[in-house]
Amino acid sequence: MADRLRSDEYRAIVHALRAVRERLGIEQGDLSRRLGRSRNYINRIEALERGLGFIELIAIANELKVHPTELFDEITRNVR
Repeated sequence: MADRLRSDEYRAIVHALRAVRERLGIEQGDLSRRLGRSRNYINRIEALERGLGFIELIAIANELKVHPTELFDEITRNVR
């Protein structure tokens, strides 16, 4: 799992999530609370300390009010 968290692909996913969240002006703690998670849930994802499943990725996109395909477009632009 640790290797997966350091892969270029995973970093691209995290980068896309962070970019969208920051563009919308949403704090990590606020997003965590919206998801019903602990205060540092998003922080641990963005710090590459916690893996992120597909369903969680969709839930985050929904809370950011971003269509998942927009998020995937951002991810694929960052993965070579």
